[in-house]
Amino acid sequence: MADEYTEQTAPDIGDPTRRSFALNMIKNSDYIRTQVGTGNMGIFNGDFEYDLDEDDEPEGWTLEAYDGGAITRDADAPDTNAISGQASLRMDCTDTNGGGHATTASFIPAPPGGVYNLKWWMKSTLATLSNKVNVHFYDEDTNLISSEAVYDKATGNPTDWTLFARSFTTPADTRYMKVEMVGGVEDTNGVGSVFYDAVDFFVPERIESEIIYNVAGTYTPAENVIGAHVWAEFYSSMGNPQFFGTMNTINYGYGYEFYEMEGGVGINYDADAGSKIYIISYGAVK
Repeated sequence: MADEYTEQTAPDIGDPTRRSFALNMIKNSDYIRTQVGTGNMGIFNGDFEYDLDEDDEPEGWTLEAYDGGAITRDADAPDTNAISGQASLRMDCTDTNGGGHATTASFIPAPPGGVYNLKWWMKSTLATLSNKVNVHFYDEDTNLISSEAVYDKATGNPTDWTLFARSFTTPADTRYMKVEMVGGVEDTNGVGSVFYDAVDFFVPERIESEIIYNVAGTYTPAENVIGAHVWAEFYSSMGNPQFFGTMNTINYGYGYEFYEMEGGVGINYDADAGSKIYIISYGAVK
């Protein structure tokens, strides 16, 4: 990560964007991300460590099991069933009705139009257990405005601990929000367990870099990626590198853009005629 801000002078009109200018833009963006918080108070007991009354229900969360399912704080096998501390949230699906869901008990203050980045660790004993993470938005009187599923998969859920990250924007009139974790969506088949841990908001950090040269294909970001800087260059007048199907650079020049992404969702690219596409991704660091 960058540890200082570099003053920039824009190129003259008509001049191609210089490589040093693009690189300093990336570095300055890195620095700003380390200085600006997510504008929220965080999620209380997102690692499910606190259970003061020892009822196997973590403080700060409202738990509800579906018919035939079970939900509890699991501190019995921290070496395998927790990724942060000694406990996690466990949802057991014992028949065709799913497991259960847990919602933050308190309303989290959130202004309208705020951009938030949510992360969590998750694993399932069965990849086909249907899992979901929702964010619910409320007005100043705590009336529900709308909900957004930031994660919703019926198949392909990880059977090993995996870090997820998603970005969302609060709608108009929002004053509060709540976060809901669902393990084994109601009325879905599958017998097994779902574990959640280390649920919280975060400031994005740089994760990985990739250079694509003279080839077309699909870039699939890791589940903990929420976006990436994309920078293209080429050396042929026939070159026309594209990313997301929309990014085109000027001849013999450089292009620079920041794109939002969803972890695990592939994006098509085409680095043709000797061109290069640089991808620098950002998200939640493990």
